[in-house]
Amino acid sequence: MFEAYKRWRHSRGFGVHSPFAYHIVTTAITPGRRYAYYGYSDIDTALETVPSEEYTYGQLRKDARLLLRLAVALGTQRIFIPADEHPALRAAAEASGAVVVNDKDCCSPSDGDLVLISSFDAKRFGHLKDSIAGHAAVMLTSPSSFAKNLAKGILSIQFDGVMLYGTRTALLLPRSQTAYTAYSMAF
Repeated sequence: MFEAYKRWRHSRGFGVHSPFAYHIVTTAITPGRRYAYYGYSDIDTALETVPSEEYTYGQLRKDARLLLRLAVALGTQRIFIPADEHPALRAAAEASGAVVVNDKDCCSPSDGDLVLISSFDAKRFGHLKDSIAGHAAVMLTSPSSFAKNLAKGILSIQFDGVMLYGTRTALLLPRSQTAYTAYSMAF
């Protein structure tokens, strides 16, 4: 019960001491009810057009909106998305104004990029390490709970920056000259 309280508290910015993390929490994770993005309608249209088999409607909508807000808050230049990802997440990436790249095409992620990894398993762990090495931000989403596996995996990687994690979503935001800090969130 205390962990749930901590997640709720951090999700509203209380107890988040990093100015960068506080900015991300207040602009991307819980921006307030009076904020909306034009891309929300694109996400809703994609959700109505293509049903999802592995996500529920609410989870997918929440993840797509978070992806859009995060890309805007970080000023992302390119977003790397798996080729077989749901169109709602692709619509969110396109609505952010960033260039959308299939995760197997072209090049490796670098500083200023955002990488979406929708499942955390052994084959994606290499992609995660490459993304962090290139100082790209990473958004991990999974319909199943993966926080324990993620924590073990991150501890084996040299990572300087902020990790915001919940029961099914995690954000890895590399920042040079920033000590590793992690905050549990309610997402």
